[in-house]
Amino acid sequence: MGELRWENNRWVCDDTPEEKAAFAANVRTLMIAPSALPTRSGAGEDKKAWAKMEKDMPAYKRLRDEGLQPPSVRGSADLEASAVSKADIESAVVA
Repeated sequence: MGELRWENNRWVCDDTPEEKAAFAANVRTLMIAPSALPTRSGAGEDKKAWAKMEKDMPAYKRLRDEGLQPPSVRGSADLEASAVSKADIESAVVA
């Protein structure tokens, strides 16, 4: 690769056509991780999932302390809030 130099208020490089083609091929395969772009990654969804889990964990514990067996930690807060009977909780029926 040729050296970059500042000439007439712009960057100039004396690469050969083959070097320019090789660089272009490498740039076409460049990959950027989604986590490097906060607005394009699932990081926002992860925050929502963790916020929901912070509500579900205590609800799951309260249900277990009452002798009930929710099918999963996920959704336990919704089950606790809307379930009418023990069967509703254990079968995960949300009204």
